[in-house]
Amino acid sequence: MNTTNANKYKGCQYYPLGVSSGVDFRYATKQIGGFCLPDVGGKALNTTLDAVTALKEYFYKSAYGEKFANFFMDILRCWPVMLASTGVALVLGYVYLFVMRCLGGAIVWFMIILTELSLGAIGGYCFYIRATRYTPTD
Repeated sequence: MNTTNANKYKGCQYYPLGVSSGVDFRYATKQIGGFCLPDVGGKALNTTLDAVTALKEYFYKSAYGEKFANFFMDILRCWPVMLASTGVALVLGYVYLFVMRCLGGAIVWFMIILTELSLGAIGGYCFYIRATRYTPTD
C-alpha cells in the first residue's frame, strides 16, 4: 500500500479525506482473522462462526431479507402462470419456425417484387409530375 492509501485506511475503515479528518466512509467493521467483517449491532464477534451467524440474523431481520422472502413467495404463488407461459412460448416459437420454413421463400420473393413495384411506382409518379408541371422550353 502506498503512502497515499495508507493515510486513508485505519482499522478497517476508509477515510476519503484522510485519517486525520476523523470522518470514515463505511459502516463499522472489526478485523477478525485478517479480514474486515461488519460489526453487527455492537456485538463482539470473536470468531468467524459468530460473524456468519450474526450476518444471517441481520439479513433475515432486515428489509433485504423481507424483500427476498416476498420475491421468493411471489415466484411460488405464480408458478402455474410461469409454467404455462413458458409452454405457450415454446409452442408458438415452433409454430413460427414451421411457418417460416414453409413460407420463407415466398415471403422473400414477395418482398423483392413489392420493392421493385414500389420503386417503379415512385419513378412513374416522378415522371408524371415532371411532364405535367414542367414544360420544355427552347
